[in-house]
Amino acid sequence: RWEYLKHVYKGLLPVMLVGAAFSLVEFHRHPSIHGGWLAWPLAFLVHYALLRRDEQSELAHYLKYLHLGLLLVLVALTTWEATWWTDHWIRGGGVWPLVVLGVVPALFVLGLSRLWNAFIWPLSAFQRTYLYHALAPVVVYLWLGSLATNLASKGNPWPLTYLPLLNPLDLAQAFVLLAIGFWLLVMVMKLEIQPLGLDRRMRIVIAGATVFFWFNAILIRTLHYWGGVRFNLRAMITSDLVQTSVSIFWTLSALVVMLWAARKGVHMIWMVGAGLIGVVIVKLFFFDLSNTITVERIVSFIGVGVLCLVIGYLAPLPPRPQKEQETA
Repeated sequence: RWEYLKHVYKGLLPVMLVGAAFSLVEFHRHPSIHGGWLAWPLAFLVHYALLRRDEQSELAHYLKYLHLGLLLVLVALTTWEATWWTDHWIRGGGVWPLVVLGVVPALFVLGLSRLWNAFIWPLSAFQRTYLYHALAPVVVYLWLGSLATNLASKGNPWPLTYLPLLNPLDLAQAFVLLAIGFWLLVMVMKLEIQPLGLDRRMRIVIAGATVFFWFNAILIRTLHYWGGVRFNLRAMITSDLVQTSVSIFWTLSALVVMLWAARKGVHMIWMVGAGLIGVVIVKLFFFDLSNTITVERIVSFIGVGVLCLVIGYLAPLPPRPQKEQETA
């Protein structure tokens, strides 16, 4: 009959966090070591059982914070464990641990998003807590991790050979971006939430910029493995092959964007493509042709010029929206 005793378990989550931090600092290994394979599942089961028992208590409103913390700890521990074993099996080679660092949290995001209307406790009782408040930091982690990985990793697929797109890193990147996209659709279409305060225009801009950045990283990694260019910033900047490939790729990207915008009559998107063309032209005159005249750079100049002519013929500037015309 000691009423206060039933609230002691609410301190279990901080104890779990301390235990996880101790394992990380002291053992430098993985959560399942030294009996963790039994202790961690038992801790989660006990915690969820006590949360379920307390659902009708006077403090039920505050239980959502424990649910949020538990899910984040579960995602972190599962990712940590899977990454350690992957690194152990591959013996520290290749990009595989980085792949797991993205794929495991993305599985949580995709799996929970697919269950957005399922009558499964605790998801049914704390829908927004699990689908938005808990998954939002995971999504931000995935997005930032995607950018950082594409910026810093050459995507060594050892023991496999490198193939553009069909390699562990790029397949994982595609899965991560699909999971984020599906989560965004569920938030907007099903739960009527503006995720992270981003309106539709900002979501489109961020999505387009992220995919464009990823494709550039694919190009750079391909030139590293197939073109023999060293994977460092100085070598990439001074390589004629890289600069020519980047110029032509950016122009092709602008062509695709402007073709789509011309067909759909989206004036703003067409201007984005035109801005990218402007950047390419500035790059050609002030960087590519200012150093040395090589065959690669001449090809770059001619290729970009031909593509600009194609753009002018196939993707003319669409008219501005009526509201903008009236304002002008």
